[in-house]
Amino acid sequence: MKQKLSMRQKGKYTQLSREDAVAIVRGYHFGGKTQTALAEEYGVHSAYISKLVHGDARPDVYAEVAAEKAV
Repeated sequence: MKQKLSMRQKGKYTQLSREDAVAIVRGYHFGGKTQTALAEEYGVHSAYISKLVHGDARPDVYAEVAAEKAV
């Protein structure tokens, strides 16, 4: 069962674990999930999902998933 994300400042900021960030990038690149669906699932803004899946946020996570895609 998926654990609820911890919220700060009345939902303004969401703390994503590294595992969640990896799952989001994998879900987009390998799972065929849309950015909107991932944003709803993880409780974050779709703009942040866009930054994750394009490597602008958490580039280490993006690099890890990109390496998997290259294999």
